[in-house]
Amino acid sequence: AVDFPDEVDDQVPASTSRLSALKRFSTIATVAVPVIVVTGVAQTVRLAGGVDRITDTDWGRTLLVKLSLVSVLIAVGAVSRWLLVNDGHAGIGRLVVVEAIIGVAILGLTASLVSLPPRPVAESRVFSTSLAQAGTIVDITITPGRIGQNEMHLVITPAGGSLQPVISAEARVSLPERNLPNTPIALVADGSNHYSGQLTLAFGGDWTLEVIVEVSSGNSLLLGTTVPIPSG
Repeated sequence: AVDFPDEVDDQVPASTSRLSALKRFSTIATVAVPVIVVTGVAQTVRLAGGVDRITDTDWGRTLLVKLSLVSVLIAVGAVSRWLLVNDGHAGIGRLVVVEAIIGVAILGLTASLVSLPPRPVAESRVFSTSLAQAGTIVDITITPGRIGQNEMHLVITPAGGSLQPVISAEARVSLPERNLPNTPIALVADGSNHYSGQLTLAFGGDWTLEVIVEVSSGNSLLLGTTVPIPSG
């Protein structure tokens, strides 16, 4: 007869070690995943701006797929726990592999969420107009024309098409419907009679823009217009 005592003795500890590792993995997943779901849902609602806005963006829809996979992961984890308690290690290995695959898919979706905005990108509408007074023409362009940071350009043509540079130009904006007072826009000269500046429009609505041009010493013009900014 041939005896293999050493091989049998080596197999038992290895099997026990694998089962112990599987139990630890499943236990950790069963506790950690529900915590992740609860905190994730709360953060989702906050970032999306409300429950009803979650499906408005690719971010929200991707997150719903992720949460669905997390729910499946919880269900698989529950089955794994049941098998550990009632049936030992039989079949648990395959379920842990399934858990691992779902976990990798969840990590992939999580990585893709980083590049997606949680709220709809504000609608933009480039604003362009020409204002005239006393023969002086002021061409105004505001881009991208949306809530947030914008860039404004002023091109001034003095009366009669003169190439003489104006002395200075100033601009300010206000939002009467929200009782926001005049806010000056810092303008810099980009060339002869060409000025530009950055302005932040915090809300959608009809902003009032005023431009003050000092054509010559003691001769200033006040021109105004309404700048409609989409609410998003």
